[in-house]
Amino acid sequence: MKWQIPLFDLKLNRYEIAEVARALKRGWLSEGEKTFEFERALEKFLGCGHVVATSSNTAALYLALLALGIRPNDKVIVPSLSFVACANVVVRLGASPVFADIVSIDRPVIDPSEVERLAKNAHFVMPMHYGGYPAPIKEICEIAKSRKLFVVEDAAHALGASIEGRALGTFGDVGCYSFYANKNLGIGEGGAVWCGDGELAAKIRALKNHGLTRSTWERHVKDPAEYDVIDAGMNFRIDEIRAALGVALVKRFKTRQARRERIVKRYVKNLSQVDGISMPFKEFSGKPAYHLFVVTFGNSKLRDQAKKMLSSRKVQTSLHYRPIHTFSFYARANLKLKKSEDFYERSLSLPLYPELSLSQVDQICEIIVYALKR
Repeated sequence: MKWQIPLFDLKLNRYEIAEVARALKRGWLSEGEKTFEFERALEKFLGCGHVVATSSNTAALYLALLALGIRPNDKVIVPSLSFVACANVVVRLGASPVFADIVSIDRPVIDPSEVERLAKNAHFVMPMHYGGYPAPIKEICEIAKSRKLFVVEDAAHALGASIEGRALGTFGDVGCYSFYANKNLGIGEGGAVWCGDGELAAKIRALKNHGLTRSTWERHVKDPAEYDVIDAGMNFRIDEIRAALGVALVKRFKTRQARRERIVKRYVKNLSQVDGISMPFKEFSGKPAYHLFVVTFGNSKLRDQAKKMLSSRKVQTSLHYRPIHTFSFYARANLKLKKSEDFYERSLSLPLYPELSLSQVDQICEIIVYALKR
């Protein structure tokens, strides 16, 4: 189907396309000087710490856990209402994900009381800032400190979000970001690890590059070309093409975020008085990233009714997310997390991207209202 209004759309301007072309013309396509420039730009944007660019947020999560010393059979507390990558990396490292429920249908982020309940036998906790809205990260960090847990923030949705002026992803021991195509800073594929400790950052940098002490670019521009291998690392590098696009996109990130905020406010204005609809995060602390706009319905039948009507009018929607514990691979424990399951059954993600017009937002809302009256 050719969507008239897609869930997400990306429009690059001439400057951004030119920056990619310049990267191609330079002739060095694997990780190099543009990658390091991208990392410095992210460090400046986040306001503190060290950033290591990676091939994806999945790679970032994997490297973060590995660098923090995860061991086989360790337990990692993760929200079930999240993308499956957070659980997959835990399994691939030989550890076990322990699924936690959300606070409520109006606040679909990991519940601190769940972290407290599950902390006894756990070693890590991986809170996710759903849709770019802050999880109760300060409370989780306090629990983690008292229980001696490492905190790996899954900030895949949260670049641009903050609490009291401090960027999300910089509260825990490590923070992980995504630059997948539909993210607020989308370069196709890519991610980054943030950490406040320089030695830990150096370890992550080596682990993402086969455990080498010097990158290919460093060996290219400096003599001698010798290097050591300090760990059994892997290849989780980003390339110069995506890094060049990332540098360019950082420069207009705030402008694009302001547009996202305006769109969200228009949705809220249009839908706040509609019977049968609620919007998560009516109340939250800090500044959100406005990554997703999700509405919840009184029941799954109403949600499906609205989804079907929007689809018939060629408006694309999605579901974020099916709880991980319900997938075949993870369902063997026969776990029940009522609030996460209820949220999935009643929620719907609506189109949100800077190029979405306010008239299109109005159109989407009109279709929803019409669907609910049928």
